[in-house]
Amino acid sequence: MLEFNDNGKFRIMLIGDIHEKYDYEGRGLDKYLDYRALADTAINTLRPDLCIFMGDIAYAEDDNELRTVIENAMEPCVEARVPYAVIYGNHDGERGAALTSHDRIYRTMPFCLYRKGDCTNDSLDYNLRILASDGDRTAYNLWFINTGSRVESGGYACASKEQNEWFTENENRLNREFAPEGKKIPSMVFQHIPVIEEYRLTKRVPLWRLTLDGVTFLGDVSRGVYVADRKTGVTGYLGEAPCTSDDNYGQFGAWKNGGCVKAAFFGHDHMNDIVGKVDGITLGQCRLAGFRPYGDGMRQGVRIIDLYENEPDHFNTRMYYYRQLVGRHCRSIHGRVKWFPDRINVKIDVLEKYVLPAAAVAGAAVLTVGKLRKRR
Repeated sequence: MLEFNDNGKFRIMLIGDIHEKYDYEGRGLDKYLDYRALADTAINTLRPDLCIFMGDIAYAEDDNELRTVIENAMEPCVEARVPYAVIYGNHDGERGAALTSHDRIYRTMPFCLYRKGDCTNDSLDYNLRILASDGDRTAYNLWFINTGSRVESGGYACASKEQNEWFTENENRLNREFAPEGKKIPSMVFQHIPVIEEYRLTKRVPLWRLTLDGVTFLGDVSRGVYVADRKTGVTGYLGEAPCTSDDNYGQFGAWKNGGCVKAAFFGHDHMNDIVGKVDGITLGQCRLAGFRPYGDGMRQGVRIIDLYENEPDHFNTRMYYYRQLVGRHCRSIHGRVKWFPDRINVKIDVLEKYVLPAAAVAGAAVLTVGKLRKRR
């Protein structure tokens, strides 16, 4: 059972989107070793009480490969003897090894708390309670929700109506069983795909802002250009518009109605680490920690969340990046990408491929016209 430390503090470390796979030669090995450098250094330096892997963790063609991949991905926690929890992302289970194989392997892993709480369901959702430092009462509760993969239309999935009903039912049950009379157990939610309400942390801006700080949904300009809405107190970096589901079965509403959820944190968006409040609930992104998928320069990192036993409504959170923790040495990232975020690299590419050549052509045309006029 998890428990607050004697100083009344509990530290969580989020590890997002490592996309680990069975590829341990050449460049594949370099990418794995860069992930290990980040994860090992973060655990040893920041000393979390619990690590949470935020989905899109591992995939493989068969169960034997999958076990190797999962063991390699979890090795930083196992070696440091730090308990950890996992949630599934939209890519977990996409290859030959299905989620049933993931489920079976995680249940046998040392220090893994996957589905070892009071509440579980067929959707692979579960909870973990954190006891007070005296061990006599439940001081906090953590929810882990499986947001699935894709819907029939091809878009991203989200928590279903049945999952939200399960959440409400079990939130009420935990309060009846473990909260003091008239009180509620404060909680946080962790899941891969963000809720659509995260768009309320952003604002839509004109198309020309793409040349500056504007971002789109997976490069789809037709869905709008967005920036973080700093006027509402949003902090952090927005490298891509939130990749939410288009569907909405009332998950955020269930959190509001229950009155227990203080914050929800998400993976999925590799280049985002924005944090802000919507209707009193903090919504936060954890950018990727892996080096195998698309990234954001050398800005891979982990997110720390500090909970306080005597201040259940208050917590602190911040990102720690690879460059801060490990330094400049990186095996798998080189050149310009090493120094500039991906969003800036994309703008530089556009500048080099389209704007500068067009400007050169226009300049040449102006010079030519000028010479012709002089000859006349």
